[in-house]
Amino acid sequence: MKDTDLRALVLQGFYDCRRQRTKVGVGIDGILKFQIPGVSEQEILRICTELEESGLIDWKTVNDPWGNPSLGFGEINASGVDVFEGTVTPPLPIHIEPGKHQAISIPEQESGVKAATPNGQSQQEISRGLSILIEEINKTSGPEADKEEARLLLGKFLENNLARGVVGHRTTALAMACGI
Repeated sequence: MKDTDLRALVLQGFYDCRRQRTKVGVGIDGILKFQIPGVSEQEILRICTELEESGLIDWKTVNDPWGNPSLGFGEINASGVDVFEGTVTPPLPIHIEPGKHQAISIPEQESGVKAATPNGQSQQEISRGLSILIEEINKTSGPEADKEEARLLLGKFLENNLARGVVGHRTTALAMACGI
């Protein structure tokens, strides 16, 4: 995989997690972690450093005793969002295909298991769809009372035990976005 593609995947991972108000890490237990199939943690660390040096993410790397990056954590910043959404030209070569997202595993648990519904949709895909729905409700030009009702109904849905099981660990963040 080319660096331009890796940069896009890593930036996408940060972009997808931006509303969770938590940092994303590599090599750190206890926080959301990047896992890109077929890509080592060292490669992801290297790409994160490049994205940080280009001003697209806020990133902190911790080096081992020999000066090599061993772990890191960070989050996307406004410039990174603008580049990912295609509103500005990237400061370094990066291959982002508009409208095309690749599955990036950022599991809640250390096991690396990506939960999926019976029809194969991952919790990350479902929660991303709900995030988009919330954004669209907020952006619509409809009456504020209708927007509020839609957010409350979606929030009520997210309170359901079955819905929480399908959506996964992002239920709380999505419910907060609905205002409940």
